[in-house]
Amino acid sequence: MNRLILIFCAVTIFLSSCTKFLEETSPSIVIPTKVTHYSELLYGQGYPTQTTGYNRFSELITDDVQWNHLPNPNPLYGPMREYTRKEGWNVFLFQDDPELDNNNGTDYFWGETYKAIAVCNVVIDGLTNVDDTDERLRKHTKGQAHALRAMHYLSLMNMYGMPYVPGTDSEWGVPIKTSPVAEDRLYKRNTVHEVYALIKADIDSALNLIDSEKKMKLYEMNWYAAMIMATRINLYMKNYDEVIRLGEAYLLKKSELPVSTATLTNGTFMGFTASWSGVTTNPEVVFNFGMSPSTYNSVYSASAGYDAFIPSQSLRQVFAKSLKAGESDQRMTNTTGNTASWFFAVASSQYAPRKIYLNNVMKNTLRTGEVLLNLAEAYAEKGNIAKAVTHLNYLRSSRIRNYIGFVPADFNQASLIEFTREERRRELCFEEHRLADLKRWGMPPLEHQVQDYTGKYRAQLQQGDYGYIFQIPLKERQLNFEIKPIPRPQRVIEPI
Repeated sequence: MNRLILIFCAVTIFLSSCTKFLEETSPSIVIPTKVTHYSELLYGQGYPTQTTGYNRFSELITDDVQWNHLPNPNPLYGPMREYTRKEGWNVFLFQDDPELDNNNGTDYFWGETYKAIAVCNVVIDGLTNVDDTDERLRKHTKGQAHALRAMHYLSLMNMYGMPYVPGTDSEWGVPIKTSPVAEDRLYKRNTVHEVYALIKADIDSALNLIDSEKKMKLYEMNWYAAMIMATRINLYMKNYDEVIRLGEAYLLKKSELPVSTATLTNGTFMGFTASWSGVTTNPEVVFNFGMSPSTYNSVYSASAGYDAFIPSQSLRQVFAKSLKAGESDQRMTNTTGNTASWFFAVASSQYAPRKIYLNNVMKNTLRTGEVLLNLAEAYAEKGNIAKAVTHLNYLRSSRIRNYIGFVPADFNQASLIEFTREERRRELCFEEHRLADLKRWGMPPLEHQVQDYTGKYRAQLQQGDYGYIFQIPLKERQLNFEIKPIPRPQRVIEPI
């Protein structure tokens, strides 16, 4: 145990000796010699934590969030743009560099994610030739590290990079670092295609190495989680045949969903929120990750008596528009008449998502529902309407009471693609999918409105606007002149 403590401390010093990951320096460290050492190191420091950082604001750029104004007649308050202290304010209004506003604070997500990547690099390199008799565990652990590194780089691209477009590369990727040791050089952005090539190679390696027969643990990267990530990565890259191959293989081993008649317990559906906090079992959840303190309140923990961010009216409307007479979507409504549903509840008198947030803890997840949506989108894009409708019906029959369903004749290809995207918005809202989806679907025009007692104001994104891309953190840009800032335009907040 003392040896492992030395390893963990050394690697922690190695990774945090400077706040900028590109300035790492190597102290004297104890080198792990056994697979179990690397496995524990990976579990301790190679996973996403989501404890701090701008990813908590990633929903605020999207159309799933709106500003909820509570009129306050107090004349001591000036115009809203002067008095508001709500976290995420400048993110919501698409400002050029929201981190400069001390209300939003420092962007830690970048550094924390590269720290986890550095651990993955050490594990991948160290396990290549480690002298250990447990070959099965060696391959499995190395596969976990590849899957986690793919996950981390995809998260970075979703925040700080442009979307992948087949046949057209872009300079706006993120820096690639795969070396397990510090290097005396400044890193530039790699291109989008270069980063995705690494992500794709990592997830392919993961699927070749991870033990598919090993008992699934919800807090460890496993074969099912890697398969879900593989379908997502290939979907983003428009490799639809690969999405279909992987997704159908996944469903052969794991396809169970909660039943649509599942009930609420104390305002919480035990099949979602509570299970994602480790209380009970949801059959479709295969991997839990992330934990956030009570300050994670951009949307999830609204304050009583104050203006707040809440789930948008357009999101709530998209739930209702797909229902037929007699159907009831448990994700948004329930038959008891109270305000809680599978996905939503009321926090401090404000409407708030609760499917992944309970008792000041946020848990994100990988689950079977996403596989069904990835498959439906891939089939729709390839024109296989019947297969897409089959997967949509299966998913929706788990979510909707008295489900009637659809038949292929209800759609043409264009309308099916639109419906599939809307279903993705319904099912995956507030799981950090919407920003990536809007980006890969062309970064459409978007408007956010705010209000105070002086009137209403708005800020807008244009088609293809760089406002969809977060700035790489200010401190990183100040220390590394090779890092190019994204050319986000100065945004006008205009009265309406």
